[in-house]
Amino acid sequence: MMRTGLSFPQSLARGAIPLKSARRRLPTYSLGLASGAALTWYFFEPQNRIAERLNVYADSQQKTPVISHLDVKDGFVVDPSTSINFPQTLVPLSLPNSPLPLVGLGVRTVSFLRVKVYSAGFYLEETALRSLRSQPEWMSFTSDRLTKATTAEDGQSVGEELMEKLLNRPVSCAIRIVPTRNTDFGHLRDGFTRALQARQKKAAKDGKLSADAEERIDVSIQKFKSFFPTSSVPKGKELLLVKTAQNDLAVEYEGKILGTLGDAWVATEMMVAYFADKNVISAALKADVARHLEATIRG
Repeated sequence: MMRTGLSFPQSLARGAIPLKSARRRLPTYSLGLASGAALTWYFFEPQNRIAERLNVYADSQQKTPVISHLDVKDGFVVDPSTSINFPQTLVPLSLPNSPLPLVGLGVRTVSFLRVKVYSAGFYLEETALRSLRSQPEWMSFTSDRLTKATTAEDGQSVGEELMEKLLNRPVSCAIRIVPTRNTDFGHLRDGFTRALQARQKKAAKDGKLSADAEERIDVSIQKFKSFFPTSSVPKGKELLLVKTAQNDLAVEYEGKILGTLGDAWVATEMMVAYFADKNVISAALKADVARHLEATIRG
């Protein structure tokens, strides 16, 4: 921060600013001081403590802009919230023969001060997209069934349950993540881990996991964490989370595969976490995917 002249406390103590003038300036100065302290706290507070206080894996529920996938320029779609480009078609290293079309994208923000963390895009294989038009559970799909997770009149699945049924099949999909600011692998890894552990806890509470399954998932999550190096991730770099048709989970960074995990539950739930009914990672991504799925099915 540039400093011109004396700081406010010093100048006031030396009589450089009349008391009346100081009173007029105090609210603005106090607001700036509070904002600066808040930003300093966010960037330097240990991430686990921020998570406990702010629940940062939950995206803020701000109104998201409508993204038109018809407006493609040179094969890219731009996230209007961050100006980050997303290729209309993605070909991950772990899926060299399976081009994945872009279904939706959106920014991830943390609740406090709506800080933009990264833009994310969801890609799903073309055959899976086309098949939705002939599946009874999807034929009458509207975006509200995913975003609002209200009970459908026909008793069909809604919300994350609907996406879980789709992604629990042998289909390929990916999440493309591009940070909006300099970060590191540790922060990204911890965010993914919190999301997986939250879903594991929910599944165990609902009686969907046996003790053996929980133990296996614990081991798999630790292996997943080991894929991430202890280095920085500059703004604008690409990280991919890829679920293969064999239900493996691959982590790719800037044209290199960091690791592949052979755990179907972890692979599927890492994807479904982006469409969770509660504590959604990116409300903007979820809303855009819902709109595009509805347009695809009706088209």
